[in-house]
Amino acid sequence: MEIEAGLRVPSPTLERALSRRPTSALAALALLSILATAPALAQVRAGDAAWEAGDFPAARAAYTRALADDPASVRSLYRLGLLASWDDRLDSALVLLRRARAVDPEDPDVRFAEALVLSWAGDFGGAIARYDSLVAAHPDRRDARAGRARTLAWKGDLDGAERAFEELVAMDPADPGARNGRAQVLAWRGDWDAASLEYGAVLASDPGNVEALTGLGRLRLWRGRPSLALRAADAALAVEPASRDARILRRDARNALRPYLDLTLGWSDDSDENTAYWQALGASVSLADGARGFGRVGLLEAEDETRDARRLLAEAGLVLARGAWGLTLAAGARTLDPDEADGDGRTAFTGRASASWKVAAGASLGLGYARYPFDETAFLIGRDVDLDEVEASADLTLAQGLVLGLGGSHAWLSDDNRRHAVVGALSKDVSGGLWLGAYGRWLAYDEPGIGYFSPDRYVVAEGRAGWNRTPAPWGWRLLAGLGAQWIGSGADAQEEWRVEARLIRHLGDASAIEAWGGYTNAAVSSTTGAYRFTTVGVMGRVGL
Repeated sequence: MEIEAGLRVPSPTLERALSRRPTSALAALALLSILATAPALAQVRAGDAAWEAGDFPAARAAYTRALADDPASVRSLYRLGLLASWDDRLDSALVLLRRARAVDPEDPDVRFAEALVLSWAGDFGGAIARYDSLVAAHPDRRDARAGRARTLAWKGDLDGAERAFEELVAMDPADPGARNGRAQVLAWRGDWDAASLEYGAVLASDPGNVEALTGLGRLRLWRGRPSLALRAADAALAVEPASRDARILRRDARNALRPYLDLTLGWSDDSDENTAYWQALGASVSLADGARGFGRVGLLEAEDETRDARRLLAEAGLVLARGAWGLTLAAGARTLDPDEADGDGRTAFTGRASASWKVAAGASLGLGYARYPFDETAFLIGRDVDLDEVEASADLTLAQGLVLGLGGSHAWLSDDNRRHAVVGALSKDVSGGLWLGAYGRWLAYDEPGIGYFSPDRYVVAEGRAGWNRTPAPWGWRLLAGLGAQWIGSGADAQEEWRVEARLIRHLGDASAIEAWGGYTNAAVSSTTGAYRFTTVGVMGRVGL
């Protein structure tokens, strides 16, 4: 639906002043005002003509010229705000729309546009407040009611969003916007089949419905069918070239189909003087819908107070995705080159396989197996210890914004030792990307190992807080944790803490640079159980 704002036109008094000779200072001022805004009105009309023809660059130029002649041109401010929002320049869009509201605070279309852009910018509370104000003044604005419901869904209040869309459907069962909104909520709940049927019903009566086309395309992308998602995006853009959702869907589908290269550089150190530097180069390519191949080569250089060693690795694999199922298979080799005093080098073959299953809305399971050398320090590279490990995981959404993650693993070591572990994490979204949570881990080895941290019992309990933000071009993830750890059976509690940070700089649609760092005294973070462990690194990813 296109949202419009009225042209600023002369009042009847000023129109009459145009038709007769000015006889007073008031009439003269009125005439001067009309003459001053006439060029702006002409540019607005030119912008409108270009807009209707779909020539948005020409419309932008005309509206910009109109603002130069009349900085209070509501139509120009409004339309330029829309164009800025379509280009994802949301801050600029909000500045323009607020200027338009300052001139005409009650214009319902400008108010709607401001609420919409606020929701796109992630200010869900501000958007909902403006939608509520608009609906109170204009109860017949179904687009405002639908926008409010959609914002509730983006905020994570799926129950509130579903109720709001159900009310709209009850008011008009044939309303495609309300049915599309209900389908979107179903999709976000994980009920993809029901959402697909709802979108299909809308398209059966309106094959060119842009919202249904993009919603169905998004479902196809989630199901591992990016080619079909791209086709749906192109169909939607053929109907509405300016559709922001369709353009985002096309971008995401193209990104899922394009090849990628990534380079990672990292460093770690602990208080036992174990230091490691590593570099890895990876590549991935789409082979078909739901199938992606990948490869990776890397070098790790490790040292401690008495020795140094190297590890070379190479791996290739395949990721398969279809509907609620996902499968990853990979095989490779690691060449271990220890210090001469620790013996000769060797080549160890590696392999891993994992499967995931989205059981239902808000519930998924995972199962995996891996075989690899225990080679995280210079000493271990020369120890010839290999692991076979089986692990299982579950992620459950317990309530709105409340997620529980559980995991467990069992590993067999080639030195006749065994390792058992259980882990759990609970997190609750607060607002604005802020979250609070709790983390716990239990770890145990059957026997003391040589050269690696192998307690008969290790327990950590930690409270956590974090802040995640991902808007382009910058994003970040921050985490801080404080708790207690018990090292060995019958041991007293010791203080445990950690801080982690990750900064992301997006470079276009498909490339990014990430830098990260972390510092903790959790004994299990270091292979040797050192009480201080530091890691930093940077990764660059390029979409080809």
